[in-house]
Amino acid sequence: MKKVLAAALMVVFAASAALAAPDSVTMKAKNGNVTF
Repeated sequence: MKKVLAAALMVVFAASAALAAPDSVTMKAKNGNVTF
């Protein structure tokens, strides 16, 4: 259950990064190299 929650959080974070952040951060989000 925690994995599902973490995956959902990653999707939301990646989406917000794609909308509001520079391309470098967006690429990091797509690659899964995001640190919270």
